[in-house]
Amino acid sequence: MYNVKILGSGSYLPKNKVTSEELDKRLGLQIGTSKKISHVNERYYVKDETAIDMAFFAVEKALNDANIKKEDIDLIVSASGVYHQPIPCNASLLQEKLGLTKVPCFDVNTTCLSFLSALEVVSPLIHIGKYKNVLVFSADIASVGIDYNDLKSCLLFGDGASAFILSKSDCDSQVISSYFETHSEGVHSTEIIGGGNHIHSRECAKRPNDFLFSMKGRDIAELTFKKLPNFFEKCFGGKSVVEFCSNVDLIIPHQSSDKALRYSQVLFGFPEEKFVNEIEKYGNMISASIPFLLDKSIKENRIKRGDNILLLGTGAGLSLGMVYLKY
Repeated sequence: MYNVKILGSGSYLPKNKVTSEELDKRLGLQIGTSKKISHVNERYYVKDETAIDMAFFAVEKALNDANIKKEDIDLIVSASGVYHQPIPCNASLLQEKLGLTKVPCFDVNTTCLSFLSALEVVSPLIHIGKYKNVLVFSADIASVGIDYNDLKSCLLFGDGASAFILSKSDCDSQVISSYFETHSEGVHSTEIIGGGNHIHSRECAKRPNDFLFSMKGRDIAELTFKKLPNFFEKCFGGKSVVEFCSNVDLIIPHQSSDKALRYSQVLFGFPEEKFVNEIEKYGNMISASIPFLLDKSIKENRIKRGDNILLLGTGAGLSLGMVYLKY
């Protein structure tokens, strides 16, 4: 248990809103097909924004919300699923955009779970007083890596960014617990294999499909729901989902897909009135999905100080993750 408080938060959606009807026209599909397959009605694609631009706009809102200056930040952590460029880290590129210097920067990447992993990493550092005001941001552009020949996955995704300022609390706000698992039998079920040292970018012209997102949906779904019961048992200290969630005020899962969200909500007994599913409005924003909906829920007064919030989801790996906090 760590005494960590969310001082402020902010989010950014790209300028370009793309409806499922527009995608139907773009892909030559019968009107209604994209919505039927993905259950996503709207998502946002970047127009001229970069991931660092989106992060910058989100950070401006978070700083204003926290009522601190950028100079008060003493650690910057990128919790993004995809890098802006291979080297240097995303966090240092944002530092440049903010006009800061000396502030230590590093990236935490567990794809869709990156924000949760960052909370686990920085919470003890904040708790012991090593850092006073930590900036954690998630900014992902899914639209550039979409394979439009794969209708089951390409229709799901959207772009976006969120940023949070975290500081030490006086026990009124806490990161109560966290738990993560990675099951490498699913490591090749969700991936982009090009762009690193294994398949360098110089191979892009020869192997273009290796630089696009690939997902074996059925395989990863079967593995996920095979592993989740034991994962939840460990997360919740042996309590059932229903029993544990009786003390939870809001549950924010990663917005993987509408089908997965609805199935898990019913299968494991997550109370519907507490379970956030807004994938229809934004799609799957990779690492930004969870923090975006956390920020949105705070701004809409769906979350108030002292509320218990459960953040959870899955990421490529296959990774499973949970953070339980008191806002």
